[in-house]
Amino acid sequence: MYISIMMLFYACKSTQKTQNENLDKIETVEVEEKIESTQPVIIYKTKSDYFNLVPVVLSDDKSKIISYPSPTDINSSLLPTKLKNGYLIDNKGIQPNVAFLSFTYDEYSKLKGAFTPGVVTGKPLHLGGSEGRVEATGRGVTVAAMEAMKKIKMDPKKAIGAVQGFGNVGSITAKHMDEHGVRIVAISDHTGAFYNAKGINIEKAIAFRNGNNGVLRGFADGKEITNEELLTLDVDVLAPCALENQITGANADQIKAQLIVEGANGPITAGADEILTKKGIIVVPDILANGGGVTVSYFEWTQNRFGYYYPEDEINKRADRYMINAFKNIWAVADKHKVSLRIAAYIFAIEKVSKSLKSRGSY
Repeated sequence: MYISIMMLFYACKSTQKTQNENLDKIETVEVEEKIESTQPVIIYKTKSDYFNLVPVVLSDDKSKIISYPSPTDINSSLLPTKLKNGYLIDNKGIQPNVAFLSFTYDEYSKLKGAFTPGVVTGKPLHLGGSEGRVEATGRGVTVAAMEAMKKIKMDPKKAIGAVQGFGNVGSITAKHMDEHGVRIVAISDHTGAFYNAKGINIEKAIAFRNGNNGVLRGFADGKEITNEELLTLDVDVLAPCALENQITGANADQIKAQLIVEGANGPITAGADEILTKKGIIVVPDILANGGGVTVSYFEWTQNRFGYYYPEDEINKRADRYMINAFKNIWAVADKHKVSLRIAAYIFAIEKVSKSLKSRGSY
């Protein structure tokens, strides 16, 4: 398996290298955070540096990317615009590049000598992707939030919320919470945070971002604040949907939200988690809250295998059912053992593995 994966990466890298060699007058550089992109740029870089070449043309002072080559006909809106701390950041947030997923599926199919779209998920629809996948994670965060609100008897229509991060997960979370009646008073991305006590028009914010190179910088429908200030606002529900380690031992005591729903992976540190639990703040952990995305990825995989594709409303209905059932299971375990939802999620998962092992007669 390891050899196959390595062959796949080298095949992808070899393909990109061949395409780059055919481009004239292109300077290959490694993009740093200080470089601002004026238009989308293809970036291949991962934590393991399998891809680290960025074929772009820079301005004379090397402060801006002024042009870029496109090795495919994929819509440029799907390609990333900036690299920060080793992560791909595109107009839908921090996530695997859609172009990379498409290339991976294609190269793996070549190695297998067969059509194998199920090797990766999150693909564009025309390459075997699933309806509903783009909004799945943010939608799932909202479903988890609504279920938690029912348990703690919080009325969404009277609740005030803040969402950190306005990429794919954050913007969709804000959109769906707004549709459920939650007044979203603060949103943010890596370029700035914005607060409006009367509530932010989320549709307007998304439209502004989409027409502003994928960022919120310059958004006028709110007072500009810092991301740190957003986290400590006096709100009912807080959805950290940006990066990890945002709520730490240093600021956990200042958190005022009654409910936190983790849209990002690991936005709360272990030390902060303990502080929040002692304060009585309900935290819906990432393993549960942002599970809508991988749930619909599972649906994509099964659709790829069977060759039958469901409409979006059917996908959403099934995904919501999975999320609601998962929440109820975790809540029941937490109530039974008097532990946090995070610990309950671990208990529930380990118990499933244990039951499977025992049923199989493993020792």
